[in-house]
Amino acid sequence: MPPVAAGAYLIDAMFRLGPVRADVNGTRGVDWTELDAFARLTRAISEPWEAEALHAMCDAYAAEQAEAEDSLRDPPLAGSWWI
Repeated sequence: MPPVAAGAYLIDAMFRLGPVRADVNGTRGVDWTELDAFARLTRAISEPWEAEALHAMCDAYAAEQAEAEDSLRDPPLAGSWWI
């Protein structure tokens, strides 16, 4: 199974949770209390490593979203063979 297919449920969980939150400095990834509530209520994730991965994914998504606001920035996949 390709790695993306194996982790597709984590990507789905990230978008169901909503990966970013607004705060006074712009946006940020979800915090641990939000992630804990999501995990307990949906049972979409149950293992500690899944929570760690989901938290890191949300932080990375928020960071990339903030970087993408720079109109002079190269796209994240620039130079890739499929672009």
